[in-house]
Amino acid sequence: MALYTPDEITKEIQEAKADILADNNPEGFANEYADNACPIYYSEIIQEWRDLPDEYSNKFSELTTKLPDRIEDLMQIDLYLYYHHHYANAIQEVIDERDLSEEVF
Repeated sequence: MALYTPDEITKEIQEAKADILADNNPEGFANEYADNACPIYYSEIIQEWRDLPDEYSNKFSELTTKLPDRIEDLMQIDLYLYYHHHYANAIQEVIDERDLSEEVF
């Protein structure tokens, strides 16, 4: 499995925007999408984490000072934060587009 790029994430959200906007809490979808995008197997976590841009590496330290037993768990937190950031931004763009179109009419 390869790390999803921001463009791939934006495309995925654009394809699902009708369902997202129909929800009372569209921002909440960022958690769901990030959860689903994160790998669960250690080999996949390591592979994707290696592809993370530097600015997303070691972000786990912003959330916790407690270190788990396995380094892969910290890598998974970094991946989750990366995905959550990009999914949240893509969802916000969809919401902003909707709000802008409602203001015009």
